[in-house]
Amino acid sequence: MSTARISTRSRPSVCFLLLSPPSAFTDQQNQIAAKCIDRYCSLRVAQSEAKDESQVVIDTRLEAIVERMFLRCYKDGEFKQAIGIALEARRLDVLEDALKKSGALAEMLTYTFDVANNLVLSHKFRGLVIFECTIFPFIKKKKNYHSQVLRILVNLYKSLAEPDFESIARCLVFLKDTEGVAQLLHDLLHGNEDHQLILHQLSFDLYENATQQFLKKVLFFVCVFGEVEQ
Repeated sequence: MSTARISTRSRPSVCFLLLSPPSAFTDQQNQIAAKCIDRYCSLRVAQSEAKDESQVVIDTRLEAIVERMFLRCYKDGEFKQAIGIALEARRLDVLEDALKKSGALAEMLTYTFDVANNLVLSHKFRGLVIFECTIFPFIKKKKNYHSQVLRILVNLYKSLAEPDFESIARCLVFLKDTEGVAQLLHDLLHGNEDHQLILHQLSFDLYENATQQFLKKVLFFVCVFGEVEQ
């Protein structure tokens, strides 16, 4: 069993991190907090990839420090930082919470998608968040964070006052969700004039970029939805 422990040599500083407001941190204590976050992220990755999550135990003090840093980000309005840490730490609960509390949901959704798409170099995260399973076959053996992150984005894109249909479609294509794409096209078809213009654009994009197999499945579900209405 792997257990995350905080060095006793840094115990006074760790106690300060636990008991003091983050705004009172010195530069040295900020550096310690950053190391704690890095350690927490690496352990969360190891935990999520382990056959048995109980094999990797994270020190509760380490978790408490990271939770305080999330609260600091919220208080300081540093939602992009909170989102970045949440993605690296695979804290999808915090990711969704930060997006909702940001006060700039549309902007933060775009930022999140871009960060997830470009967070490539550390612990194979891109393979778990954005790349297709055909490129990284090992994803199927792990928890599919690719799907979980994109599902959060899809749901929040839909919650916008004017849903971002193009971004929804992009996420659904990454998810290989042919039924979801068909439902989106069907809804746009029955929407207003602007929605139908978006429908035409999305249809052209799909024709140009999607595989024939994908398009055939989308067409199948479009026909199914049409039959249900009749």
